[in-house]
Amino acid sequence: MEVAADRISIILIAVGPDRIVARALNSALRQRIPHAELIVVHDRTQESSVRRRLTGLNERMATFVPAGRLSPGAARNAGVRESTGSLFAIFDGSERLEADYLEVAKSTLTESERAAFATGLGFYSPIRPRDRGVAGDLIAPSWILAGPWSLAVTTVIRRDAFDLAGGFDPSLPALVEWDFLLTLIEIKETGVLVPTTPARDSRDDVRLHEALRPERYLPSVRRIFAKHRSIFEVHPASVLVDRDATNRTLWLRERQLAARRDQLRSELNGIDDQLGALRTDLRKHGRRSLEFGDLRRISPISRNWGLDRGRPIDRYYIESFIAEQAEDIRGTVLEVLDSFLTVTYGGDRVTRSDVLDIDPRNHRATVVADLRNTDQLPSEKYDCFILTQTLHLIDDMASALTSAFRALRPGGVLLATLPSVSMAAEEYGATGDHWRGTEAAARWLFETVFPPSHVAIRSRGNILAATAFLFGLSCDDVEERELESDDPGYPVLITIRAVKPLPPKRIISASRRSAAILLYHRIASREADVHRLAVTPDAFRSQMRQLSQSLRVMPLAEIAEAASSGEPPEGSVALTFDDGYLDNLENAAPILAEFGLPATFFVTTEPLTRCVGFWWDVLERVLLVENSLPERLEIRVGGQPFVFTTADFRRRKAAHDELYSLFKEAMPAVRDDVLRQLSAATGLSFPADGNRPMLSNEIKMLSAFPRVEIGAHGVHHLALPGLTPDDRHREVFECRSALERILERPITSFAYPFGELTADCAHTVLTADYRFGLTCEPRPLRSYDCPHRLPRLSVHEQTGSEFIESIVAALRCDA
Repeated sequence: MEVAADRISIILIAVGPDRIVARALNSALRQRIPHAELIVVHDRTQESSVRRRLTGLNERMATFVPAGRLSPGAARNAGVRESTGSLFAIFDGSERLEADYLEVAKSTLTESERAAFATGLGFYSPIRPRDRGVAGDLIAPSWILAGPWSLAVTTVIRRDAFDLAGGFDPSLPALVEWDFLLTLIEIKETGVLVPTTPARDSRDDVRLHEALRPERYLPSVRRIFAKHRSIFEVHPASVLVDRDATNRTLWLRERQLAARRDQLRSELNGIDDQLGALRTDLRKHGRRSLEFGDLRRISPISRNWGLDRGRPIDRYYIESFIAEQAEDIRGTVLEVLDSFLTVTYGGDRVTRSDVLDIDPRNHRATVVADLRNTDQLPSEKYDCFILTQTLHLIDDMASALTSAFRALRPGGVLLATLPSVSMAAEEYGATGDHWRGTEAAARWLFETVFPPSHVAIRSRGNILAATAFLFGLSCDDVEERELESDDPGYPVLITIRAVKPLPPKRIISASRRSAAILLYHRIASREADVHRLAVTPDAFRSQMRQLSQSLRVMPLAEIAEAASSGEPPEGSVALTFDDGYLDNLENAAPILAEFGLPATFFVTTEPLTRCVGFWWDVLERVLLVENSLPERLEIRVGGQPFVFTTADFRRRKAAHDELYSLFKEAMPAVRDDVLRQLSAATGLSFPADGNRPMLSNEIKMLSAFPRVEIGAHGVHHLALPGLTPDDRHREVFECRSALERILERPITSFAYPFGELTADCAHTVLTADYRFGLTCEPRPLRSYDCPHRLPRLSVHEQTGSEFIESIVAALRCDA
């Protein structure tokens, strides 16, 4: 496309909430600059509104480019490549720009022969005042390195610099502008400072909230640091100082907000106490908190759904319905606005919990999408979709329901509610609350998308419940037995359970086999092996020979991706090893190389820098192997005294089992203290030669073997469910960081220590940007297995023929 030398192109990102797109469009139309063209990169929901705003405005050419499900970088690239200006700027609504911003930025850039871009300082810039230059100064590389918001987002860029840098990175989920500027300074391009700082609304900074969502921000930062590591290493001191200044500012703001929250919470508790006392007094006098004779009025008792009086009446029916269908809430679950119902009624059946909202300001949202756009939600991802009291807020309910159907996996369940009687949702404005439904309407709507035999619909409520709800009363004002009586003529809401049908069953031959991930720990000959962790080298070689002859051995990533996409490769296995023992390097790796087999080794990083053994091996050696023990062991565990007798093997085994249970729940400092006490009491040093995990240099040697991948297994091998969120975060993130520093390669999979996890653990692994999480659930892979809760079959000491027979039997049993 021919480029016009005197033209600047405005790339408008018309994706997201209406008010943010309107902010971007207003800033674009406000610019006093001649010969500008407007490129509108849009999703379907925003195209018509932008076209209406542009009706009659002929001073700019306007070109519309559909974004579809493009990533932020790909959407920006599509807009730039449709443009004809020699300069361009991207407007995404994150900043409010003065009318002369582009004019000044263009002038500043064209006056500088060296600069590839022009921009102002960012609203959240950590750059200290004494370090800031003046308008027209070249931008120091350290300013860009300071962070994503050190400079303004709206930057005027030369088109030839865009082409030289290769455009915006389409693989990044966020921070694409920062990555682009880093690419420019990496190829020795520089920028020039514009004298104005664009304003941002900290109370409505949607683009900032979008970027800071954990599943976007953390993976983006990791990839950007890995991609531009060389330039960060040139300015390490300034980067750390500026990051510290930013963190300090954010910490102070967080403390102010927390103090305000605590104050409001205290006030609310006081009001609740007063209300409770008043209700008690009324009951003493034989009266309820309100008599229906008081309802001769034209205004409600409460305009807040009854929340200020107690539990809203519609919530009674919603939560009763969800509780009845609790078994449907399993696997990967999507809920609107927050995950309250998922967590409350799904429990440990849920392996991953996503939250959907159209508004990215919702910090709980892990999926930002418009249900009216049938291609914005991923296809066949969810086992359950909780869609309560939402459809009536969407003008195109049919499209929203089609999106929900598409997002469900075969056999997945949609749990929905639709209001029949309620006040209009004033918080969504005059055009935000569209519909009320009846049982007949719900049946017509859902049975056009789901097979009628897969839809169950029920009316809930009665005249008393409907009247009370309209007046803003709560469940505290009526009796539960009064709510439980349903009258189809006066429903408060409609409940719907709809199931996406399974595909037609395929005829499966008797020889069909599933796929599995196999779990090993140690390849060694051991005197004692109470936990059955070891397979001898001879047996392991025999097992690998049989595997290579009988089944297809695949890399972990390939078999996991295939299973989570719905097609576990028939008759295939992947090999994994947990803990990172030295014998994995000395015995397992050479045998694997001998047969050309791939494997993934999951490593705990605490032992990498010091020669220490695992605590369970120490307990086994002290209590089950060594003979010269005192008759009594007096040990303090976390300050609590324990006395163990060791006169015979039975008592030693009992002592071992009790200490094992205590150690499993203990933090590292407690474990280390007990091990020191055991060493002092027995005169033994730990670990014994060869009975230890690998050190850093040995991990590097292991990773050099062909077809070997390294995975993360936590820092201290702690059971994640019992940890605080901060400790769990450190175990998952710091293990990965340590391994990547040693190996200088990405770590993409995580094995849960002890195989234990909850939905929160799986979510932590997901937000840490791991592709896969592996458990110890003893079964083969199934279609649509959650990628962050993959099962594994443990392998023990068996001859090759016994081993292969047991594996093949397990694969056939689950096929």
